[in-house]
Amino acid sequence: MDRDTRDLLSRLSVGPAFLFLGQASESLDTGGYRLLGQSATDADPVNSPMEIQTLDPQARRMLYATLANVSRESEIPEWLEAVARYPWNGVLTSRIDAEILRAFESDWRRVVPGFGSGRPRHPRNSSELRVWQIYGGVTLPDEEQPPLDSLEFATRKRIAMETMQQLPNGLVTPAS
Repeated sequence: MDRDTRDLLSRLSVGPAFLFLGQASESLDTGGYRLLGQSATDADPVNSPMEIQTLDPQARRMLYATLANVSRESEIPEWLEAVARYPWNGVLTSRIDAEILRAFESDWRRVVPGFGSGRPRHPRNSSELRVWQIYGGVTLPDEEQPPLDSLEFATRKRIAMETMQQLPNGLVTPAS
């Protein structure tokens, strides 16, 4: 085991442990965005998250609905299952699919999905895992769906920054 790995493992054992998981993590096992690819139509092919922004709002809405269905039934990659077994204190992700939420579900932990800067009841409790889908999620309530236009995307980006700014003082070292 190399020095960097030992250092990471020693830091994780002390905690708290928050995982940042980007949209590109969907492509780690296949090299392509398999969930997006399965959700796109011939009329509106989408091969990456950036291409979603080129779609009109109605096409985005349809893509999100299909992505919700596909990601509810998708097979969770082995690497994600392995990462999800760790007792994280929180997960922040730019992924908008439901697979990410399903991956972290377990008998010993309740997943609390959400978007925005809402503070969890017990920010360091690994048995109640808050998963922040910072740009929204396709299976979340209507007001927490991913953005449909550039203005909504800019708003989500601002909220994502606010959420990230809470980490150092509000979540990692919460006030007593």
